[in-house]
Amino acid sequence: RLDLRVVDGSAVEVGGVSVQPVPLRHGRGAAMGYRIGRLAYLTDCSRIPEASYPLLHDLDVLIIDGLRWHAHPTHFSFEQAFAEARRIGAARTYLTHLTHDIGHVETEGRLPENIHLAYDGLVVECP
Repeated sequence: RLDLRVVDGSAVEVGGVSVQPVPLRHGRGAAMGYRIGRLAYLTDCSRIPEASYPLLHDLDVLIIDGLRWHAHPTHFSFEQAFAEARRIGAARTYLTHLTHDIGHVETEGRLPENIHLAYDGLVVECP
């Protein structure tokens, strides 16, 4: 079992890999994302604080909360996630934390270029 505690916001080494905590907001509460190399995992969030954007430069893969098409108080909507993906500028973005009523095939066809829905069993390769 791994017990990862973020004390001062500094990167920690886990199994020889640097993991950078990325502070996020989940409604009025705090949440934490992680950057590992050129991949960032930002789920269960509704806002990225301004101070966190410098931690998200030069990404190949962004995995970000995208609950559904319409607004939610503690999660990014698809449109909000698209805006964050554009601002961050990763080569590929995957939406995760999807609600159960999102049809994968129908929704995938409506997404912007280089943005996809994550799914169970997805393997993402990142240099």
